[in-house]
Amino acid sequence: MWRVYNLLLPLTRCLPRCSRAYVGTGEQDIAYVNFKVSQPPVLRAPEEASRIVEQFLRGIPNPVSITLRQADFEQVRNSNVKEWREVANWLQREGFRVIYVPDAEALMNGCAASMPGTPYEAASLMPELLLALYEQCKMNLITNQGRMVFALMSQAPVMAFKMLIPEL
Repeated sequence: MWRVYNLLLPLTRCLPRCSRAYVGTGEQDIAYVNFKVSQPPVLRAPEEASRIVEQFLRGIPNPVSITLRQADFEQVRNSNVKEWREVANWLQREGFRVIYVPDAEALMNGCAASMPGTPYEAASLMPELLLALYEQCKMNLITNQGRMVFALMSQAPVMAFKMLIPEL
């Protein structure tokens, strides 16, 4: 239920055509999605979230986000933090400013990895801010994880890594 109230319901605010959302019983129906053709972007950050992130990024040239995964579930999918630190250092040498998004679970457990650049912890916990960040960054680098969907289902520029995991 934590995911329902803190992830799924807030996510509905990123669906411009959704006017209300309810929690109840029932079955999931995805018959409206035709998986045989490309799907248009459906997610967009709410205006207020965009304004908040715009203010956060004010004065930060060429922002690039790196979103980390450090979950206890299926740890083989987790980000290789050592490698991402090297990527962050390279990006900064090339004139980009790294904004990193810690894993929400690791953040709540007090063990989120630190990275070169600027952390944006609020985006870890609020889907609207995460999507607004993705929309305003020059590029978003993401390891295979649920938050990757925010970028993939929006118009945000994204590069997704670790898509195939032989152990799974």
